[in-house]
Formats: sequence, structure tokens, C-alpha cells
Amino acid sequence: MRKGRKIAVTGRIQVRSYEKDDEKRTAWEIQADEIEFVSSPAQGGGKPQSEPDDPYYDENDSPF
Repeated sequence: MRKGRKIAVTGRIQVRSYEKDDEKRTAWEIQADEIEFVSSPAQGGGKPQSEPDDPYYDENDSPF
């Protein structure tokens, strides 16, 4: 994934509430089951000019 690249995520949102330093907090987490790229690099989300080429980069590789 690259900044600005559009994706579609299928899954669910999980909300957790907890207290930290006597302050109530809420955490929203995305539990992704499937991620799909919906824009090509030419449609916005291409590689920035200042980013070096990475021979091991695969745009279809995702940490999810």
C-alpha cells in the first residue's frame, strides 16, 4: 500500500473502551478480512518522485 492509493476493505470495526491515567478512552480497530486495490497508480496513489526504487516491492503484497 502507498499513501493516496485507494483500497476497499471487507471486514469489521471493533470498538474498545478503556481507562488510562483516570481518563476514559476509546479505540477503534479495523479487523480486515480482505483488502483490494481499487485504483491503479496512474489514478492517484502512484509512487512519489522522491521515493527510491525497491526491487523487492510488490504492490500486491500486503501485511494483512
